[in-house]
Amino acid sequence: LGGVARRTSVLCNEYGSWISYESDAHGFRNPPGLWGARADVVLIGDSFTIGACVPDEAEIGERLRARLGTVVNLGMSGNGPLHGLATLREYGPALRPRVVVWLLFENDLMAQDFGLELKMPLLKRYLEPGFQQGLIDRQPEIDAALDEHFDRLSKNPSGTSPAQRALVDASDGSARASRVLRLRGLRSRWGRLRSSWRGTSDAPTDYVLFERVLRRARDDVAGWGGELVFVSLPGIWSLGAGPDRNEAAREVARGLGLTVVDAGPWIRDAPEPLDFFAFPGVSRFMGSPHYSIEGYARVADGIGDVVAPLLE
Repeated sequence: LGGVARRTSVLCNEYGSWISYESDAHGFRNPPGLWGARADVVLIGDSFTIGACVPDEAEIGERLRARLGTVVNLGMSGNGPLHGLATLREYGPALRPRVVVWLLFENDLMAQDFGLELKMPLLKRYLEPGFQQGLIDRQPEIDAALDEHFDRLSKNPSGTSPAQRALVDASDGSARASRVLRLRGLRSRWGRLRSSWRGTSDAPTDYVLFERVLRRARDDVAGWGGELVFVSLPGIWSLGAGPDRNEAAREVARGLGLTVVDAGPWIRDAPEPLDFFAFPGVSRFMGSPHYSIEGYARVADGIGDVVAPLLE
């Protein structure tokens, strides 16, 4: 669910240079020293949450720390709802945050994220009340397993097709980290796989199961006296006249009594909304580009406006 601890971890390149970060004690993108005390805020989400593809000072968690206190970013590239729930279940109780901000990007409920997660029996077990693997106490074991995994992939790039290799990795959960701690070959293979899924990205979303995921997350957070805030993030395709892909998800969150925030107007209503994305077009491999430094700043400011009163 995280990465290798205290390791230089490569994210991506959308600005013309590669972005990397030094992972924390559990493989997430945070400065050292945030584990061990109660957090004010925890962030749950995907690559937009972790801050792809911008430097440390530009990612959402870092921008919020000066304003909100101790903010721990548990985002990881490619996370869908079940990975978010699993991450919250495994690491949330150690941090007991007063507020958990769940950031949902437009493609998180599509086939390449939620659809793939539903094929992983281990992930679906997090819908059971209290299910855990004790990952927070198993970091040395996790580090060793991931090191072995990456070493094996780097030595054997041939064999089955790119899609088959990535799906085999995903079936045991290990592909999660390869999306973050990626070798050049891994990044290329993953891009080709994502492009092959685009034709199935409009498969019906299981909103009944998504409601169960958010309900479990809400109840887990309430168990330590915290509050869950739901934020939906727009992609570059939202700037057109197409449907709002996140509206149904927001309705689910509202039905659970969550504080719900639509970040779409923060982007769409700006004088130059394309300035909020790393580049103006849609990637052949990955769909929407990530936010620019200015885009992450706008989202962080909006989240801060919502969360700050909840911490008073």
